[in-house]
Amino acid sequence: MRRSVVVVGGSIAGSSLAYFLAKEGVDVLVIEKNNEIGLKPCAGYIPRFLFKYFEIDGIRTKIKEMKTVFPSGKEYFSSMRGFIVDRRTFDRGVAEQACAEGAEYIIGERVIKVHGNNVYTTKNKFEAEIIVGCDGINSIVGNEIAKVPDASLYAITAQYETIFKIDDESVAETYFNVEYAPGSYVWIYPTGERSAKVGLGVVPKLAKKSAKEYLDAFINEKIVKAKKIAFSSAPLPLYALRDRIVKDNMLIIGDSASTTDPISGAGISSAVFSSKIACRAIIRALEEENLNELLFYEKKIRDLLGKRLNHSLNKRIIVNEAYSSNEVLESKLKETWIAFDEYWQDLTKQLSHNKKV
Repeated sequence: MRRSVVVVGGSIAGSSLAYFLAKEGVDVLVIEKNNEIGLKPCAGYIPRFLFKYFEIDGIRTKIKEMKTVFPSGKEYFSSMRGFIVDRRTFDRGVAEQACAEGAEYIIGERVIKVHGNNVYTTKNKFEAEIIVGCDGINSIVGNEIAKVPDASLYAITAQYETIFKIDDESVAETYFNVEYAPGSYVWIYPTGERSAKVGLGVVPKLAKKSAKEYLDAFINEKIVKAKKIAFSSAPLPLYALRDRIVKDNMLIIGDSASTTDPISGAGISSAVFSSKIACRAIIRALEEENLNELLFYEKKIRDLLGKRLNHSLNKRIIVNEAYSSNEVLESKLKETWIAFDEYWQDLTKQLSHNKKV
């Protein structure tokens, strides 16, 4: 049977799109390689605005502040309004809402090739009017559309779910140190009074050991009493948008398109936001029987996210150089981390100038 839309990948980008499309009456099939939804390692921070899109399941804590710790140990507190969610519960909740609206899921089946209107899995072949890649950094669909701008710009994340007493569960902590997480940072995101997600990212070309080894060393030094109950690891794109995110009857969303922020690594909100825009473009294309309508998605994403992502990418280049030593990192942190006004100054000036023009 020929489907209107086949979505490759059932994480938050894929399930958000499936929900938005099914709610509008569009026939949509999601193919997920894993045997369950929500296995992606993630700190799980979501901003408040996501509540306007769908019901949010899996909220663990409400965050009010971010604590940034410099290499010297100096601390800086800034406002951070949002929530920490359990990704498995959160992702499954969105998938369940998509299914309730009429979306169909196939779980535990890997897509190995897409060509034209055909989607080939390890078990079946499916036909679709439109194919959407939400299958992560090594996207099968994405690689059919465009190469990544710089394949060397990526990080490896590692995270433990841990048990230890939290001083203040409304504060998300971030640590910057060449010895802790070269090219990135360590996060401690509370999930309760006695639990937290403790993780980090490392840029491989700057690292001397694995992400897990760096994380173990940090916990052994800073949170000696923490009990580790689960571990996960995954690659994370840091190169901003692919050169193209739409081609013929295919488009890509989330990590597949690399809408992940090159500095913070945050990607949930941009994935959901992108899915909403993609939904509008897909419905237009199906109703008008014109695939050129999909280009609306590419244009809107570049207009709305492109400048911010490029700004972060420019900061990423500075960050990679700053990790030559803790002294340099200390001096560059304010201009390269999202908690500080200095980070946003040049982007704010650029946006203000564009409005005047």
